[in-house]
Amino acid sequence: MREVTVGNVTIGQGMPKIIVPITGITKAEVLQAAEAIKNSAGDLAEWRLDFFEAAGQPEQVASFSKEVKQALGKPLLITLRNQKEGGNLGLSAEKYTRIYQAIAEKGAADLLDVELSLPEKTIETVVATAHEHDLKVVMSSHDFKQTPSKDVLFERFMQMQEHGADLCKVAVTPQTSADLLTLFAVTNEMTTHYAKCPIITLAMGDLGKITRIAGQLFGSAATFATVGEASAPGQLPAEQVRELLTTLKV
Repeated sequence: MREVTVGNVTIGQGMPKIIVPITGITKAEVLQAAEAIKNSAGDLAEWRLDFFEAAGQPEQVASFSKEVKQALGKPLLITLRNQKEGGNLGLSAEKYTRIYQAIAEKGAADLLDVELSLPEKTIETVVATAHEHDLKVVMSSHDFKQTPSKDVLFERFMQMQEHGADLCKVAVTPQTSADLLTLFAVTNEMTTHYAKCPIITLAMGDLGKITRIAGQLFGSAATFATVGEASAPGQLPAEQVRELLTTLKV
């Protein structure tokens, strides 16, 4: 399984890396969050572009991403989350593609999040553009209602790898403790037998909090934690997550 290095951070090596979301609406809020994350326990930041008031303006986003990257001083993952994946925007595939192309060609980022649920042509275009400009791709799938079966989760991971993902991320919503066992089992089997790249797995909500800490025991290469506002249910403070990850280190 290959590792993924962005800046001075290598994902898939050592303890899970802590990714901290930026959910600011205005430029000032985004930059303030970036400054806070710069001196935090987070290893890299995820700018949730779908929260940003100017998200639909590709040129402005690309230009401002340079300021965000400079203020952050750490690797930057940019995520444009669609509504059906838990985001704030309902964008056409064409608009989605144009925004990411502008970031890749004229902006500043280290990774782009690309949703598996997008049309196949959109995925191919964005992945190709990202790789052409030396950006890594985190391909993601989110289920806010349930935890799919093992077969479904395996299929999603395989599809992500076939699409050229550099990292594969699956987030689910557990209803019972058995759902957590399903996620851990899939994570372990993927990393042991099938993963060609680092994978990230987590479960959302209160029941899923344990996955944000214990995922490293089964092979999850990163987790999400907060410095300020959370971007998904169940996220814990970054300083606390760092302490717990260190305690559980194997």
